[in-house]
Amino acid sequence: MARAANNGHRTAAVLASVVLVCALVGAARGDAARAQEREPESFAVREIWFSAAGPGRFLNAEMRAPESRPLRQALEGGLEIEFSLQVVVNRRRWWWLDQHVADINWRAALSYDSILRRYRLAAADGFRREYRTLRDALDRMGVLRGWPISPELAPILEDPNAYVLARLEVDVARLPQPVKILLLTDDAWDFDSGWTRLPMVFSPDSHGAPPSAPTHSAAE
Repeated sequence: MARAANNGHRTAAVLASVVLVCALVGAARGDAARAQEREPESFAVREIWFSAAGPGRFLNAEMRAPESRPLRQALEGGLEIEFSLQVVVNRRRWWWLDQHVADINWRAALSYDSILRRYRLAAADGFRREYRTLRDALDRMGVLRGWPISPELAPILEDPNAYVLARLEVDVARLPQPVKILLLTDDAWDFDSGWTRLPMVFSPDSHGAPPSAPTHSAAE
């Protein structure tokens, strides 16, 4: 009788353990699934195109910066985050290495006012504005229109052998050392789109919406 009771207790304990393990695995899988659903988009340069107005030539871009927890923490912790868009113009050459033609850089700084609870965006083109939400500020930061470039680049903009490499990133050099360490050790602090190869697109008459362009290809 006692042996049967002990066996019953053992069986119940084993079943309880199995139920507990299953519950923990299920919770872990649920957390992983929810984390995957919440995982923000990566930094990205979606469109690059050039336009003209009289003798002037201009850079336009559509970019994406995710509203990540680390980015919000950094801003609300008092850091100013400076974004950098780097555009490299190259020309293909069948007989030699591709020719490097020009480097174009544009920057924007984002900060948080803890008293007014506003996100402040200041772009290199003179744009200044405050936003209630981080998403609104990032969306506006991701729209670049009419950034002047050297008129000497005019011929290359219509060269069928020309293409661009583009990269959107946070200027790490301006961040405190502890944050730099996080950037190296925590994937959640990945503030860099990497280089993306895009076609050369020139729209002579517009600074507005991007014209139809060939599909982007990954950086080579």
